Amino acid sequence: MNYLYRLSFDSQQDWHTLRDTLINLEELPKQRKVMTVQLLTGETITINEVGNVPIPLEYDEDGKPLTEQLYHDDFAVDVSTPVLIPELNGHILKDHPDQFYNSFTGLRVIVEPQPDESWLKAEIQAWLDEKGIEWTTSMTKAELLGLCH
Repeated sequence: MNYLYRLSFDSQQDWHTLRDTLINLEELPKQRKVMTVQLLTGETITINEVGNVPIPLEYDEDGKPLTEQLYHDDFAVDVSTPVLIPELNGHILKDHPDQFYNSFTGLRVIVEPQPDESWLKAEIQAWLDEKGIEWTTSMTKAELLGLCH
């Protein structure tokens, strides 16, 4: 069973900075869009540097685009791995990960975002609601986070 991380970074450089702390750089291939590399812990993972994902176009009734092609600002990355990689947790897409562009196929478990200090209180409350975990409006952010684990 492999896990699939659907990740978002502010830039390609931000992704490369984190990536370089996780993998054996001696085995980094020259072709870098899709690569199979070894973690420093020894496991083999596959990385797809998706890049800036296109925003779906709207078309007129004749099938002509109404606007020019635009792209999301973030740098998207998919990581397929046989092990969980906690260092990636802060970059997992929170919004609709099932709609995120993904080039990997086969049986994978999507790694869901886990609330942490960077989340807004309202986002944590929504996550708890989605999981069916009860909370009260008087709870602090720290108390809500305690329910998440």
